[in-house]
Amino acid sequence: MHASVSVEVFSALEPLVPGEAVVAERFLHPRRGPVATPAAALLAADLRNRGVNARSSTLAGGTLPGGPQGSAVVHAVTYLARDASAVGFAVAVDHRDTDVSATVREVVGAWTGVLRTRRLLLAAVEPACGGTQRALGMAARERGRMPRLLGPLSANPFTMAELHAQGAIAVEDLDDVPPSATVMFPAHGVPLAVQAEAAALGLSVVDATCPLVSEVQQEIRELAGRGSTVLLVGRADHAVSAALLDQAPSATVLVQTLDEADRVEVDDSKRVAVVVAPGIPLAEATPVVAALRSRFGWIVPQHPATYCYAASDRYASVVSMATCSEVVLVAGAPDCADARQVAGWVRTCGRPAHIVNALHDVRPEHIAGASIVGTCAATSAPPGLIDQLTHVLSGLGPLATVGRTARTDLVGTAVTTVAPRP
Repeated sequence: MHASVSVEVFSALEPLVPGEAVVAERFLHPRRGPVATPAAALLAADLRNRGVNARSSTLAGGTLPGGPQGSAVVHAVTYLARDASAVGFAVAVDHRDTDVSATVREVVGAWTGVLRTRRLLLAAVEPACGGTQRALGMAARERGRMPRLLGPLSANPFTMAELHAQGAIAVEDLDDVPPSATVMFPAHGVPLAVQAEAAALGLSVVDATCPLVSEVQQEIRELAGRGSTVLLVGRADHAVSAALLDQAPSATVLVQTLDEADRVEVDDSKRVAVVVAPGIPLAEATPVVAALRSRFGWIVPQHPATYCYAASDRYASVVSMATCSEVVLVAGAPDCADARQVAGWVRTCGRPAHIVNALHDVRPEHIAGASIVGTCAATSAPPGLIDQLTHVLSGLGPLATVGRTARTDLVGTAVTTVAPRP
């Protein structure tokens, strides 16, 4: 690719006003003809971040030095794609505007420095688990009589905003649900007392509780009913934890860390059961479970058929992608706990991770020198951001996009029947 890279300055008749720069959505190069500019949005965002009034437009053809001079100076970079078509970027500025010209030269130079042939590795797994997607599908089928939502159906704020725009109303408790309305329980479930109250009020209920969550709730009740203290390996900030702890509140204890595993108190150390909350990757939970097993000896384990393999598959997909990447861009909001967690998984693999909530968050230094860039979506990722990242990176050198996915399929369970002793 480097043999075909051309960095040039030419003149054009683009009408400009002082203080502004025009980033080419596409342009006509004096020698190479039409030039595609997928990375234009990155340069426009960079210029705006630096205080330049940048707008996008098509730039007409210009002339190289020695030809007729126009009012605009165009800083252009082009290279030849695999099919010999021209790709690149260009920014025009009024030739009299020295301050903006200096900033334009700096920005164009910075993005020119990251041009190279790349692979883009996608952790091709949905951040929303099957339970969440099932709940959203159930909500879609209720369209026309959109129910009251007792808790968010999705961790993605854009998805929730769309539901609210369609008429869904979020409520804090059942007191806010009119008798004639329908209430919808989210995928992470609700406490037993809420279920009982809804029944007592005679409310119409759409129960979108994930079937796997329901199975784990039942398993907790059964284990506690046999006299075991149930140690729930999970996180307090996960919505599913409250409903799970409520299944047997006097016999269930949340354990989040190795330190808590060393300190947790139980009534009878010989009657301990351990359950992993849905949404927790097994790779995260296993060290905590092992510490509890080491401390208490034999424990009653959770049936592996009720593990949340979706969380584990997502973790494995991200780790596989990160291990083979030189840098990873995590699509999501910087204040999103899930985005920070995913970035943490990447950094545990020894790779730098940058959380980007929009294209303007991508900096040249993030990808400088990287020939393999990974990307994945957090639960807060704006719609289409992964596709946008793929598009703009395709304008910074020849790009091949590769998906990486880990998938676990539960193909069956074995049941052993033990005959009672005579």
